[in-house]
Order: sequence, then structure tokens, then C-alpha cells
Amino acid sequence: MPRIVYSPEHEKFTPGEIYNPRVHALEPHPDSPDRVATILDAVSELSWPVIRETGDYNLDPYFGVHSYDMISLFREADQGISAGMLEPPLIPTEFAVRRLARQPGSLEGRLGWFCTDARTPLMAGSWAAACGALSATVAGADLILSGERLVYVIARPAGHHAGSDFYGGGCYLNNAAGAVVQLSRRGRVAVLEIGFHHGQGTQDIFYGSKEITFASVHVDPRAVYPHFAGYDDEKGEGKGKGTTRNFTLSLPLSEKAFFKAVDHAVAEVRKGRPQVLVVSLGADLASAPSGGAGDIPDIRLPLTVYAEAAVRVARLGIPTLVIQEEGNDPSTLGPSVHGFLEGLWSVLSNAK
Repeated sequence: MPRIVYSPEHEKFTPGEIYNPRVHALEPHPDSPDRVATILDAVSELSWPVIRETGDYNLDPYFGVHSYDMISLFREADQGISAGMLEPPLIPTEFAVRRLARQPGSLEGRLGWFCTDARTPLMAGSWAAACGALSATVAGADLILSGERLVYVIARPAGHHAGSDFYGGGCYLNNAAGAVVQLSRRGRVAVLEIGFHHGQGTQDIFYGSKEITFASVHVDPRAVYPHFAGYDDEKGEGKGKGTTRNFTLSLPLSEKAFFKAVDHAVAEVRKGRPQVLVVSLGADLASAPSGGAGDIPDIRLPLTVYAEAAVRVARLGIPTLVIQEEGNDPSTLGPSVHGFLEGLWSVLSNAK
């Protein structure tokens, strides 16, 4: 039977208000602890065992997908906040730009060197929650290695916008990359993303790898975050040339275009002949029947697309680790996740 894994450490991370440039005002941070409770309530109908991961993993092997200097920044900030020497939230006021590429020594300067935006604060609980999410992911990967065919990890905070040497978009540590490190013990691993925003961090980490297939279905970044990556012509580099594929969706969204992109992405994954699949799931593509979906504009897909997309993914017939990425609208988050997991298991439970 599938398992659901999460870390209670996420409860320590309670970001307050952030600035929304679209409305020129402060508003509640979208990533609240309530997200996990919403998901747990929705998936309770599946009657799958829920595991609260509280183990003390040595995460150093998984930190290795990131720059040592960035991990050092997180630790220094966390220690300074805990000791009362630094006043949170720590948010960069200046950012590194092209042609000005020199890493500074000051904490303030390093924030702007590694962080991509002003919406990803370092504060009390952010490091603990990020490590907890990664620990839960590793625990989920271990369950796959022990023989489970489907495991779902509620990772909060999300991770797919965190790259090898940058963090942002509400992400600090790349959970999918940590899963790949663990699951590679079994054989070839593929990462499939389905969501509104492109996971430029995951792409960055595996862009030069010939071993990992990365395929992503997301909205065209010319229109939405992350703006600077996730385009159709990005296909890997060096030994990894051809192992990255992006399938972008135009706004307003259409079911026909969405399912076509999912089918293409699944076909790319199949070409890599993986033994294990990691799905980075963004539960932010569908609109509630009453309309509106949080702060995401132009949503036009019904909630049913998640179950149908999952069936198409599950036809790969391989053990699958699903990691929660984005999804902040409580009216669509739970139903989207529930539909996707149920669709996956309807196929995987019968696969040999």
C-alpha cells in the first residue's frame, strides 16, 4: 500500500507578510503551515498510512547537490537568528547581476548573491523546515528502495526553484535532487515536473547530467515566473545534451494542449528507460468551480485534469515518488493532490 510522508518540522516555519508587486501591498505569505493540514485532510480519504518523519538523517550527502557556500550561508543565518544576533527575516536588498560576478564576504552581500528574489526569507524555522522536507523526501525514497511502488511526500517548503548555487521562489533545498541522490542506488532515475511554474532549480542541477532525464510541463516562462529559464529550446548541455525537455503551455490554458504536453513529457521520460520516477507536483494548474485560484491568473483547467494526467504518467509502470512542490489555493490544493494520487494508484496497483 502507498505511503504518505511529511515532517512536523515544517510547523516551525511561519512566514508573515510579503510584498506583492502586482498589487503594491503587503499580503500574507502563501506558504503557511495550513497547506500541509489541507493536504492531509484531502488525502485521508485514500486511507494510506501517514508517516511523520522525525528521524535525524545525516543530510550532508544530499546537500552536495548545492554549493557548499550556499549551505554555509543557511547555517550561518540560522545560527545567528537562533542566538539573537541577527534580526529576521533576512531578505536581500541588492542582487548580483550579469557582469558583476564576484561573491562578496558579507552576509548581506551573500544573500543577494545566492537568493533570486525578495519573497524567500531566511527566518526562524526556515532552515529546520527545509531540512525536515529533505529528510521526509529521503525517507520516502527509502520506502521506494524497500519495495513500495508509490510514495507521496508532502514537502514544505517546496524545493524545485532551488538550484545548485541559488535559492528563491519559496525554495531553499531541492528535494527532488535529494531524492535522485538516494534513488540512484537502484538504477536510472527520471524527474517529471507537472505544475504552473517551471522548476529552474531542478533543471539547473541536472542540466549537464547524461544519467538523469528531466522533463517539465509548465506555463511559458515568458509570461510567468521564473521568467529566465524553462523554455522549449533548453535541452541540456555537455554530456547532458538532450536529457532536458521543457513543454510549455500558453495562457489561457487548454485541456488539449495540457494533455498533449504531458504525453510528450512522458514519452521523453520513457526514452531514458528509468527504473524509478520522481514526480515534482505543482497543484496549481486547476481552478475551483467557483473560479479564481489564489494569486495565479488565467487558470482554465478543471480539477479533473490531475487524475487524468496521473493515469498517463502511471502507464510508465515504474515505482514513483511524488514530491509536493507548489499549490497555495486551499480550494484546489487538496482535490488536485487527491486526484493525482488516486489516478496514479489506479494504474500502478495493477502494474507488474
